[in-house]
Amino acid sequence: MGRFALRRALALIAALRRALPFLAPLVLAACAAFQGDKSIECPSVRILQEGAEVRFFRAGPGRDLTDVTVEARFDGVGGQCEYDKGRLEVAFVVQATAALGSAPGPRQRPIPYFVAVVDGNGRILARQRFELPVTFPENFLRVAVRDEIGIELPLANVVEAPDYTIFIGFELSRDEFDLQQLDRRR
Repeated sequence: MGRFALRRALALIAALRRALPFLAPLVLAACAAFQGDKSIECPSVRILQEGAEVRFFRAGPGRDLTDVTVEARFDGVGGQCEYDKGRLEVAFVVQATAALGSAPGPRQRPIPYFVAVVDGNGRILARQRFELPVTFPENFLRVAVRDEIGIELPLANVVEAPDYTIFIGFELSRDEFDLQQLDRRR
């Protein structure tokens, strides 16, 4: 592959990665599983904006870029659903990117995140903690990570499925959340 073709391919991949978080909810909203002759509309799966990114800092009071050991962000989600005898099974893949920061830190660490199911009235029906297993091989500063999740929802009627929303976000402490809000205002 020539140098020009490689640059174009890398530029296309970068553009698709930037667009993925915006396209994923649309793709999932259109997600349909087939049960016999009926099409089933899946619950939407969304990355919570406030929990889409996380930074980990070295011990101590510093909280600038020179203190970051690892940072991660969700790149997107994709999945499908299937209805069977009063149960809706939702299977999806969470995709994220993690990068080593300027400060020394471990090359392997689990990054906690959550999946929450919310009904049409905004009530949280279920919430579960998961961990992205992040390992940086030698000479790698950035890695792509994926995790497969399966959720089962008891539904009396399959037409209720679109009334539910599944949210994904990184587990943030109060300090991490406050720092993120401060960064967004800058």
